[in-house]
Amino acid sequence: MQVLFYFIHSALFYCIHFNKSVYNKYVVNKANCIKQLHKNLVDTMAKVDGKTVKVGNTVCFKSDFEQCGTITKIQGDKLTLENPDGFGGDYLRYATTTVEDARDCWLD
Repeated sequence: MQVLFYFIHSALFYCIHFNKSVYNKYVVNKANCIKQLHKNLVDTMAKVDGKTVKVGNTVCFKSDFEQCGTITKIQGDKLTLENPDGFGGDYLRYATTTVEDARDCWLD
C-alpha cells in the first residue's frame, strides 16, 4: 500500500513540475468528474413536500383526479412516475408512465 501511495505521489509530482500540460489535463478531468458526480447526485433526488424523495418512492399528483405513482426517474424537478395498472382520467387514460413536476406532487 505504501509503495502504491509513493508511486502515485511521485507521478503527480512529476506531472506538476515537469509536464504542466498533463497536470492541466488531470485538473480538467478531475473537475469534469466532480461535475458529473454532482449531476448524478442531483438527478437521483428531488424535493416533494419539503422532503427528499428518490427513485422507488411513491408520490401522488392530480391529473383530472388524485392518483399515485412510483418514481422511476428524476431529472431536475421532473419526476417520471409509473403505475403498472395505468393512470386514469381523460388526460392520462391508460398510460402507465407520466412525467410530473416535483412541486405538483405530494407524499401519501
